[in-house]
Amino acid sequence: TLTLTLTLTLTLTLTLTLTLTLTLTLTLTLTLTLTLTLTLTLTLTLTLTLTLTLTLTLTLTLTLTLTLTLTLTLTLTLTLTLTLTLTLTLTLTLTLTLTLTLTLTLTLTLTLTLHLSSPLSS
Repeated sequence: TLTLTLTLTLTLTLTLTLTLTLTLTLTLTLTLTLTLTLTLTLTLTLTLTLTLTLTLTLTLTLTLTLTLTLTLTLTLTLTLTLTLTLTLTLTLTLTLTLTLTLTLTLTLTLTLTLHLSSPLSS
């Protein structure tokens, strides 16, 4: 009579808090190969009682090294349409003061040449 009682309790608590958006892909490949060869030859009458108690304590230490390389390319296209309405009011006050001083100096030179001819010769 073979009675096998296997009780496996696995409690994994992983708390990961990040302020970024992190996509974590964890691939765990577990390959378990169990080969059990049991050859029992008895010539007697054997009563075999096998009690197997398996206590499995699994301690998992997870060390996570995260290297984050962030390349941010920001292309900002700004189209600014500015409509400017300018109202200009120009008030021009022109005060013209014209002072004209005219000084006229007139020099008059009068040359009088008088030729007198008299037929009074004797």
